[in-house]
Amino acid sequence: MRTSQTEAHRIREGRHRPPCIFKQTGVEKRKHPYPAHIFLLKYSFKIMHISSLTVVTTLFVGIVFASHTSQSSVSRLTRRDHDNNHNPFANMYIMKDKLEYSQDGLLVYYPNGSIAYIFDKSVRDIRQGMSSVVLRNQYHQPLLTLNSQDDICFSKTHYVETNGSESHHMFEIDPRGPKADVYNFRYITPEGEEINYRYERNYLDRGGKIYESRKGKEDAYVGLLERQYRWEAWLKPGAQGARTFTLSCTATSPQVEMATLMGLVLTRTDACKL
Repeated sequence: MRTSQTEAHRIREGRHRPPCIFKQTGVEKRKHPYPAHIFLLKYSFKIMHISSLTVVTTLFVGIVFASHTSQSSVSRLTRRDHDNNHNPFANMYIMKDKLEYSQDGLLVYYPNGSIAYIFDKSVRDIRQGMSSVVLRNQYHQPLLTLNSQDDICFSKTHYVETNGSESHHMFEIDPRGPKADVYNFRYITPEGEEINYRYERNYLDRGGKIYESRKGKEDAYVGLLERQYRWEAWLKPGAQGARTFTLSCTATSPQVEMATLMGLVLTRTDACKL
């Protein structure tokens, strides 16, 4: 086929371009007033730039996650080694692993079946979160009374000792969203020292570990809450044993506060379904 004179003239003057397979529409020409192949080149550079940013971001997130995981692993190993070297848990208290109110409260037993404490919680206004907690001895004498104005599931809850007490007990429950709950309580000793305790609940059940924090000292592992199946006769176990909620703690840890924590964990996890 012969080239027309007009086409030959264009070739001689250098104005001829081979057809491009990428053609711009009228809208693209208004947005990008460049020839199609230049527009494609600029678009390719943009894709390469975005891809590079994605790779860099992915690498950065991976490094941060790996660093955090490594630190968490080291922390868990350190904590595990520390937990294995605690003072013996000489004292034990047992509650039934369900809410059975009798004698004005939930009973806390010694291992031999005798009553150690009576834990009682009353709710005055469930919507406003107004409730109170009383721990009594086996003679029904009050040992510790706490009031709450924000006792609501899935939100931070505080229980504060009634006015007039020099120990200033305060218990806090922190749900922490999708993470497992953390319970904290503190009080002031007659000598004026403030002691803090932290209960780290397990993710899938109400059991967990209790740690003591004192100023200038390392945290000490002082207690353990756990679900157990037990076969003591006074528990009237069935073929599979009796389900219990058990507290094991050191002899030097505050027994009244530990029993109060035990009752708070049992009632909170039952009401809020963990």
